Amino acid sequence: MNKGNSLVNVLISTYNGEKYITEQIDSILRQTYPNIRIYVRDDGSSDGTIDILKSYEEKGKIILLTGENVGYGRSFGKLLQYAEA
Repeated sequence: MNKGNSLVNVLISTYNGEKYITEQIDSILRQTYPNIRIYVRDDGSSDGTIDILKSYEEKGKIILLTGENVGYGRSFGKLLQYAEA
């Protein structure tokens, strides 16, 4: 199998993560592997996280999912439902 053709889905669930989310996403985007898709689910943040995520979404860098706070376990479950194989 040619690993260069395999899609890697990165799943991030965040809640009030404005302090670190830019660094986290930028780190993933700097990777040399060419076939990465980043799914980020905001779990009902009340800080500036959603605005940061929307800017990445508008640039086509991430796929953004939003919703009410359901906790990290259920939030990752919702991300898994959307991630494409």
